[in-house]
Amino acid sequence: MSIKYIDRPPKFAPGAGVAKAMGAGLYLVESDSFAVGDSLPVKLFHVPENVFVYDLLIGVETAFADTAGSTGTVTLLAGYTGDSDAFFNDSSKIAQGGYSMHGAGGLKSGGYLSTGVDIELSWTTTASVGGGKARIVFMPYGDEDYTDQP
Repeated sequence: MSIKYIDRPPKFAPGAGVAKAMGAGLYLVESDSFAVGDSLPVKLFHVPENVFVYDLLIGVETAFADTAGSTGTVTLLAGYTGDSDAFFNDSSKIAQGGYSMHGAGGLKSGGYLSTGVDIELSWTTTASVGGGKARIVFMPYGDEDYTDQP
């Protein structure tokens, strides 16, 4: 698995209001697949400074289970260095399906990142099986004020 570097649209683009519209939009990027056996923490995305993370979606394609079998509990965490569960912390059996940082396991309704960080995913080291993909929804210029009218 390799880390995805999030890029931004250009600050300056031809046409009236084009750069402003491109900067104010929400963008989605999908990670490579991750699975038990990958080195932890798995680096999903490198996000540049001044980005607003609207959502981090964890798509579990293979249910996580611990060495005790399918009845065990596996903790799934997503965040960055210094705050490993900034976006997601679910300490239940992680079944196949989609999880959002806005949902039951999520911790934030959004997050402004003033410095560039790597968004990482980790799970209980006793997990014997599990994997999937992540998706990040973000606004590339989170420090800009787009409320002014032309």
